[in-house]
Amino acid sequence: MPPSETEIVQSLKKLLEDKNRELQLKEETIALLEKELDDKDAIIKHLHNEIDKFRQVVKPITQKIITKQLSLDDGKPRIKRQAISAEPLNDQGADLQITKIPKTATSRELIKAAILDNDFMKNLETTQIREIVDCMYPEAYRAGSLIIKEGDVGSIVYVLEALTGAVLSFRAVA
Repeated sequence: MPPSETEIVQSLKKLLEDKNRELQLKEETIALLEKELDDKDAIIKHLHNEIDKFRQVVKPITQKIITKQLSLDDGKPRIKRQAISAEPLNDQGADLQITKIPKTATSRELIKAAILDNDFMKNLETTQIREIVDCMYPEAYRAGSLIIKEGDVGSIVYVLEALTGAVLSFRAVA
């Protein structure tokens, strides 16, 4: 005797409930894996920042060690130094006070990461980087504004804070 229409409908409802439970379980698994992936991405980003900090400290130290070893070896070529050169301060600049601008820890890390990512600035001393970070201040620009053109000479460092669209800039003391 073939199953009745009611039995077929009940069987299909049960099958639908089973598939819905299976689908919900898979969605929960996907959400859990996505969260785990986000956590691992955050850890990777943090570790990249730590590596940059480590390189900032280790590179000058190893450079000093290499230079010292090469200076002990007579007749061997010396390595070239890598640095940023600046004009010496005259007497007027000796009493220059640095104005520290308060900012969030996130902004400080963003600025520091941008400095360490810059080929010209990554070799600065830790105190110099800290002073630059302390002095930078937020500056708003209207959408579509021309801030700086590629190839222009400039004395300002810009760091774009992508989440808010705010632009922080540091004006070099002339």
